Amino acid sequence: MRAVVTAVSAAALFLCLPPVTEAQNDPRLAGALALARDGSADSARAVVGRLLATIPPTDTLYAEALYTAGSIAGSAQDMQQYFRRIAIEYAWSPWADDALLRLAQIDFAANDQSGAVRNLEAIRQDYPGSPLLPAAALWAARAHFALDDSRAACDWLGAGLAAVGNDIELKNRLGFYHRRCGPDTVPLPDSASREEGTPTPQAAAGPGLRVQVLATRSRQAADDYLPRVTPLGYPTEVVAEGEWFKVRVGPFTDRAGAQAAVDRIKRQLGGTPFVVHEP
Repeated sequence: MRAVVTAVSAAALFLCLPPVTEAQNDPRLAGALALARDGSADSARAVVGRLLATIPPTDTLYAEALYTAGSIAGSAQDMQQYFRRIAIEYAWSPWADDALLRLAQIDFAANDQSGAVRNLEAIRQDYPGSPLLPAAALWAARAHFALDDSRAACDWLGAGLAAVGNDIELKNRLGFYHRRCGPDTVPLPDSASREEGTPTPQAAAGPGLRVQVLATRSRQAADDYLPRVTPLGYPTEVVAEGEWFKVRVGPFTDRAGAQAAVDRIKRQLGGTPFVVHEP
């Protein structure tokens, strides 16, 4: 177990998981997820724990229950243990590719980009027909860019755009990252328009309008908040100003784009984000 994972908040990881975690088929598991999202994580874990204790491991529901347990676990280590168990012991189940994607997201949040890439490659190799491949492509591209491997990132993005279908938001996010690729990569579909509120490529660095999402006196709290923001696709940074550590996204080329990001962040994460100007 990599020690770096201990710095990642399980609550932040749970909140940043994409909506597929709502796809539980059993009403007891769906109810447990609802409890967790309402702030009753201990009660949710108790519900799933009782269910795991009463059904045999050979039951087809067992892998789904393990997946739910991983989604609402109290620590990043517990999340990893549940998801790894699914990926190894229940590789035949419909939850195996989901578990690999979750493991990759945990690795990404813990800044273990190589680990994220390994889990995402396992999806591509072992589950070539998975509907999660476009989402896997997004995370793989981000991990490869962080590893300064633009060629691999762009290969993933091309494959993701080819398979994304009618998921407009995911298509836009893939398209946003694809703009970092050169002319020799797979062309960007015309329908993959700029993601709402995200900056244009020439605004990827330097001064300008940004959106402040959080201000705290704890650097650790600011770092722990990043996994909630980064899945939205905006360039994100922690800015130190005096005793404060401020999580900001951007820059944006105009106030309309920045305000669109404010509205989107407020809608998806809550809080009171607002536009700031950095000279």
